[in-house]
Amino acid sequence: PFGEAAMFAAESLQISAGLAEDEVPDPVLIAMVARYAHNNARLALRCLPEDKGSLRSAIAELGSAVDTAQDAVRSRHPAAKDIVAAVAQETTQLLRSLGPQLPKRCPIPAPVARHSDPEPASKGDFPPRAAVGFGTHELQGSECYTAVLAALKAGVRHIDTAQGYRNAAEVGRAMRDSQVPRDEVYL
Repeated sequence: PFGEAAMFAAESLQISAGLAEDEVPDPVLIAMVARYAHNNARLALRCLPEDKGSLRSAIAELGSAVDTAQDAVRSRHPAAKDIVAAVAQETTQLLRSLGPQLPKRCPIPAPVARHSDPEPASKGDFPPRAAVGFGTHELQGSECYTAVLAALKAGVRHIDTAQGYRNAAEVGRAMRDSQVPRDEVYL
């Protein structure tokens, strides 16, 4: 229910905007809710039967604004709180205006799991996965590279990352430089 999830997140942002100054959640959380709203709206657009170029364009622009807010939070920019608040308001306004056009439910097939081996002999061929991975959410640049490299050298074999973190190059370099075989790391 991507459309519903996007609208729920937008409503949550609206509620946070109406709170008293001392009750407003941390900007990191607000930026994460804005990202969640954006991602779900983007996925909902996949289910529209006809080309909705203007909707796609508006959602893409929103994604850029959310990137700016998350960058401000990550870099501890002095105006991060104001930037995040403005993006939260923009997210709410855009999704309220697009809401009726977003499909409420949308069946998207689950991705097929793949392994580097074309035909593994058994499930035992996959590396064991720790219940908790080494998180890279707020890590950027050399800080990310150094932390992931140190974690891999210390024996960590589950790295938690995502496209939205925008640190794939650093994670990849650290994995390569650690010399830990790729099939031993759960990414």
